[in-house]
Amino acid sequence: MVILIIVLIIVLIIVAIVVWSKKSNEKWYNNLSETERIKIKELEIRLNELNPKLVQKKPDKYTFYKELYALSKHLIKDEEITFYIRAGHSTSNNTEDNYVYVTNKKLLIIGISGNNSKSIPFEKINSIDTDMFSLIINDGSTAFKIALASKENLIKLREEINKGMENHKNISIHMTQTTEKDVADKIARLQVLYEEGVLTEYEFNMKKMELLDKVK
Repeated sequence: MVILIIVLIIVLIIVAIVVWSKKSNEKWYNNLSETERIKIKELEIRLNELNPKLVQKKPDKYTFYKELYALSKHLIKDEEITFYIRAGHSTSNNTEDNYVYVTNKKLLIIGISGNNSKSIPFEKINSIDTDMFSLIINDGSTAFKIALASKENLIKLREEINKGMENHKNISIHMTQTTEKDVADKIARLQVLYEEGVLTEYEFNMKKMELLDKVK
C-alpha cells in the first residue's frame, strides 16, 4: 500500500511538471511579438519544404518553436536556409544533439531548444575532414565534429557546405570586381573634372584617395 502511494505521488509530480512546462512554454510563445511569431511560422514552412520528414519528427511544438526562435536570431537580411538536418555536435567538452543549417552565408549549429549555438561564416572555414560518420570542421580556432546518422547524410551535408562556400566565394569575387569597376569609373570622371578645371589638384587627389580606400 505504501509503495502504491509513493508511485501515485511520483506520477502526480511528473504530471504536474509536464502541465507546468506546457503552460510555461505557451506563456513564452504568447509573450513574443507578432513579428517574432510570424518569423517562427515562416521558418517552420521553409524547413518543411527542405526536409518534411525531419520536421514531422520534431520535438513538441513549443520546444521546436524555441529552436526556430533561436534560429531567427542568427539569420541576417537576405540570408536563406538551403539545407537542414539533425545531427550530433561534439567538442572536447560535451556531445549534444543539434540541428545543423546551411545557409547562403554560413554553417549554423543550434542545440535542441535553442541552446549551445555555433555560427561559422563560410569564409572562416579552413578545412572539412571526415571521420567515420562525422564531419570535422576547422574554423582556425577550434575543430569540432558533426556526427551524422549515415554515410549518405554525411556526404550530403559535406556537399551542401562545399556548395555554399563556393557560391559565397563567387559572390564575393563578383562584388569586389563590381566595386573596383565602379571606383575606376568614378576616378575617370574625377579626372575629367580636374582637367576641365572644376576640381583643383588637391581636391582631385583627396577624392581619388577616398575612392581607392574603398577597394583596399
